[in-house]
Amino acid sequence: MDIGTKIKELREQRGYTLEELGNKVGVGKSTVRKWETGMIENMRQDKIAKLADALLVTPSYLLGWDETEEIADIASHIINNQDELDIAYIEIRKKYDNSDDAGKKEIMTVLNLLRS
Repeated sequence: MDIGTKIKELREQRGYTLEELGNKVGVGKSTVRKWETGMIENMRQDKIAKLADALLVTPSYLLGWDETEEIADIASHIINNQDELDIAYIEIRKKYDNSDDAGKKEIMTVLNLLRS
């Protein structure tokens, strides 16, 4: 699924209008529409971060890095369920250990985003 389709589906799932999402991100509704239709392909990094925050996902998920989103889900679970910390840690550690350098960097980026 491309980023535009993902943005539209998430926006609709959250019940936002184009204007409401635009306001959350700091852009006009026409910009959101252009993102959704693919008329704007290159999004600024700060807008991706704000968009992900508004849609309650990680920037990695928006960009299509699904494995990293799985790591984000596990990490969120750790934060919300301290009693299952050991199991989640083991799962994250396995993903990290089995990743290449780029994957490890992405995992650390997502974990750092979750801390902020």
